[in-house]
Amino acid sequence: MIRSSQKVILPLSVILAVGVVFYMTLKSDAVGSYVREKIIEVGREKGLSMKMDNVACGILGCKAEGVTVSLQHAFMYLRIDELNIRPKFVGILLGGPQLRMTGQLYRGNFISELRIQPKESIISGSVIVTGLEVAEIPQLSGIGLVAGTLDFTLNSIVVKPDSLGFASGEVRIVGASKPQKTSLPPLLTGAALPIDIPAMREVNVQMIGQMRDDKLTLKEGRLASSLGLVQMEGEVSFSQKSRSVGLGLNGRIELSKEGTREISSLIGLEGKGVDASAAQKFDFQLRGTAENPDFTYKPVS
Repeated sequence: MIRSSQKVILPLSVILAVGVVFYMTLKSDAVGSYVREKIIEVGREKGLSMKMDNVACGILGCKAEGVTVSLQHAFMYLRIDELNIRPKFVGILLGGPQLRMTGQLYRGNFISELRIQPKESIISGSVIVTGLEVAEIPQLSGIGLVAGTLDFTLNSIVVKPDSLGFASGEVRIVGASKPQKTSLPPLLTGAALPIDIPAMREVNVQMIGQMRDDKLTLKEGRLASSLGLVQMEGEVSFSQKSRSVGLGLNGRIELSKEGTREISSLIGLEGKGVDASAAQKFDFQLRGTAENPDFTYKPVS
């Protein structure tokens, strides 16, 4: 009797196991498809164009294959060889929800490991590039990821400093379906314009140009504040290792108020005062390095 019941139970167990595996496979494919579409959807909202061949999900999370991330309108993409996604309930046991990527940045800048620990969404949080540098960015939009090694085009940068002056701000990529914002890259903080004046809290900076090979080439720059307006063009080069900055700017200063104004308040130089009541506009040139600038100006007749 026992043997006959075992003969019945054993096949039923096998059938049940096969059925569970088959059901989990179907569910895994369904979950994988959902995760894939959700990642692409969120990426699109963040201005990222994402492609992935397949997403397989299991109890411990999901794994995506054939992933490519492109930053819209910025000529930069990230090729991802492997993408592992941990759900929250597993992340609690394994150190928090995270995306883990291994891949390569455009132009051959190799990333041995890229980990993203989300805060608000899957494309937010801390970005860790093993062996290169650590960068905190609110949104993974590519800028500031590995400062100085990316090859991208900036359509427009808008900087609105807080009470600390030029120490922080926003970077906005104009042209995406939704403008992308990220922390001001450390390499651009004070590099493009060495300004750290408390009076510049209301300053608004807009730069149009290209950043390539440790050099920011400005086609047009505008710096407006309560003190006046500066329009400029030229090049700013810098060294990632020494943080030294080479300057080569020229343009025009237009003071909006009468009275004596310090040009240093506008472009970060010391001891360069002018009498704004004598002339309202000045042509200027700025050459040299940030430590030893050579500044000349003359009133516009």
